[in-house]
Amino acid sequence: MQWVIPRLSRRGCATLAKYVGRAAFFFDKNGRKVTLANIEAALGDEYSPRSSCGLGAARNESFARTMLDFFWRRGWRGRGGEKYVEIEGLEHMEAELGKHA
Repeated sequence: MQWVIPRLSRRGCATLAKYVGRAAFFFDKNGRKVTLANIEAALGDEYSPRSSCGLGAARNESFARTMLDFFWRRGWRGRGGEKYVEIEGLEHMEAELGKHA
């Protein structure tokens, strides 16, 4: 993963996360049961069982995307990754570090 994921495009990483997340939701029977029980506990009967499965799968996709992004971000430098992240307040950190130098 450390070698492959950083070489993917942003779209490629997101697409891979979609498939990994949906596959995990499908194959992880216990995890799926817990996810669906949590949705039911939080939202009651607001959603149909089919819609609840869609929410659960989307939750897994989001989790997979977050995990793959940890690997993908290593390839940001020189590939326009700065358009995905904005760092604010860096001057405060630099000032604080200057006090201790």
